[in-house]
Amino acid sequence: MKFILQCSICLQNLKNPVSLSCGHTFCQNCIQNSFETQEFCACPLCRQPALLSNNKTDELLPIVQQIYEQEGTQSLLNEFPSLIICLCCALTPINPVVLPCQHMFCQKCIEESLKEELLCPACSDYCFNIKVNTNKKYKDLIDWYLKEFKIEEEQEMTQVLQNDSIFGIPVFHFDQSVIIYGQTDFQFLEFRYQEMIKMVGSGSGNFVVSNDLINGDLVQIRSIKKTNKGYQVQVDGISRIKIKQVYSYIDGVKTYYQNWNIQQLWLCDCEYVRDQIFKENCFQQYKFIVATLEKLYQNIKLEVRDVFQAFMKKITTLSNSESSLILLASLNNNFELDYYSTDIEKRIQQIQQHFAILEQKIKGLYDKDDQIQHAKLKYDSIEIVQYPEFDVTTQYFLNLFNVKKVLCF
Repeated sequence: MKFILQCSICLQNLKNPVSLSCGHTFCQNCIQNSFETQEFCACPLCRQPALLSNNKTDELLPIVQQIYEQEGTQSLLNEFPSLIICLCCALTPINPVVLPCQHMFCQKCIEESLKEELLCPACSDYCFNIKVNTNKKYKDLIDWYLKEFKIEEEQEMTQVLQNDSIFGIPVFHFDQSVIIYGQTDFQFLEFRYQEMIKMVGSGSGNFVVSNDLINGDLVQIRSIKKTNKGYQVQVDGISRIKIKQVYSYIDGVKTYYQNWNIQQLWLCDCEYVRDQIFKENCFQQYKFIVATLEKLYQNIKLEVRDVFQAFMKKITTLSNSESSLILLASLNNNFELDYYSTDIEKRIQQIQQHFAILEQKIKGLYDKDDQIQHAKLKYDSIEIVQYPEFDVTTQYFLNLFNVKKVLCF
């Protein structure tokens, strides 16, 4: 930690630190003296051209140094999420960038902002660099924090796994399903959920998505984009959960869920949903299903193979339990009830049943003499989309899945 807060020229604690456009930080006097000895002003470390901007210095690093030296590591860890923040999204910066005015932002946030106008969003100073570089000093500082935080988080997670429960995690009450290991995009417009994103974004990045507040999915933030109305957030599904209770602290009093209080951000206590152990016959059945999919995938037309490439990669690399959940959700439009069930045998039967029904339908499509069967297809519950230019194998594979669902993987 002491090394992070040192100047690379004098090797002492940073004094009136200044960050250059290349991403390196030095004492103000040290870098000024360095420039005076050079024919062309350049960073002493990377030799990129650089200039100082109106003698402005970084005000944040001295505060970090003061907390660390006077109050210790634990105090700095506690203060870090509210201290080291992007001035656009108010979250711990991802690839931190410091502008010539010495204000800090996420790289993605500031690049989006500079596309609209070449001004610092915090002080409106001009910034003529549309391409910005990650600040090395802040990057090292954030990496240090994440490493220390991860140690604490792993200790907490070990205890959580032992108890198989999660306590006091924010819950996003929404009717859109999240599939395990699938990516989902959300728009957070309500004030309570914007505050939730700020809260979890500076911590673990995890929250629960639930439709009925009985079952749900633990998700982790993959990316955050600030919009004019709120946040656009992409999440990864981590695990299925069963909610035990929903509550909040209103005026300091623990209050259980009230469905009329739509402005309140609610927390939940929940536990992981664990599948039953695969029986040998069930395992063999699912192994045959995956082998069939791989064979179909290898023989479909190149024009549509890329649509299913990411999907097949997940099916073949994840555990049987997890991949069967993804397959069930892709095949069945009404998958929620079985998706949260721990009965693997029933899940495999559902998948096999879908395969068998669809196989009969596909054969019927290509049986030109069977006009009655073809006519019945119009009234079937499973929609059949015809692609006349594709062969039978490709037709089968295309109709095996709802294409829009597969694309979410």
